[in-house]
Amino acid sequence: MSMELTAVEKPKVGFSKWAHKLFSFYLRLLAAVFFAASVYAWLRVIGYWEGETNRFDTMPVLLKIFSAIMVVVLPVASVGLWTTLSWGRVMWILAVSLQTIAVLQLNHTIGLPFEVVFFHAGSIGIYLGFQIVLYIIDKKV
Repeated sequence: MSMELTAVEKPKVGFSKWAHKLFSFYLRLLAAVFFAASVYAWLRVIGYWEGETNRFDTMPVLLKIFSAIMVVVLPVASVGLWTTLSWGRVMWILAVSLQTIAVLQLNHTIGLPFEVVFFHAGSIGIYLGFQIVLYIIDKKV
């Protein structure tokens, strides 16, 4: 006869249930934004728009490297955020970090608008706010 210790998760009720649903909605909203960003990145790489930096074979080397990384990381982060799994949040932070570094250090080559940094800072702030609220709620329930 063996005794197994298992964690008993309390059912979410009332405000806790709605807070978790709202958090899932927020992650899925971020997933939609990152999916749109990944479509934009792919369109830029395949040369959908006119211009020297809008086709992979005519891009500067730094932009080629950045674009190659982002066309992989953005859709993966989008899927991970949509499924609300922890690896999606890791990929999201990776994508946010790469884009922020690109805007702050390589903006003369990459050409992303500076507003991207404000969007990422705001989205991380909202995420952290959700995490604090959910921690307090789950601690009380």
